[in-house]
Amino acid sequence: MASVHLSGGLDSAARAARAARACPAAATVLVTVGSRAADNPVERWPRRTVGLLAGVDHLGLGPVCYLRIFQDLHGSQFALAEPTSFAASATRFRHTLRVLAERGSGAHLNG
Repeated sequence: MASVHLSGGLDSAARAARAARACPAAATVLVTVGSRAADNPVERWPRRTVGLLAGVDHLGLGPVCYLRIFQDLHGSQFALAEPTSFAASATRFRHTLRVLAERGSGAHLNG
């Protein structure tokens, strides 16, 4: 099974469509991370994309259960003098990968 980060943008929609067409039925998980901002269209566009693709499972990680940026930075594996863009969200990325691995994803596409 493969998973794809579906943010709602055109690039992630194209990756999601390609993965859905390349994998057997029900073998693609599309993951969308919700936004705390009420006016953010990040959830509307992924739902439209999922509606156009056959045989995909859509997983929405709501903003309440999703880790905040810089959360758990002190426990990070990175020994850096200052936070960098990848280290600031490393905990989020590890959390997402853990959730996807529990669902059976063996490969993840992220853009």
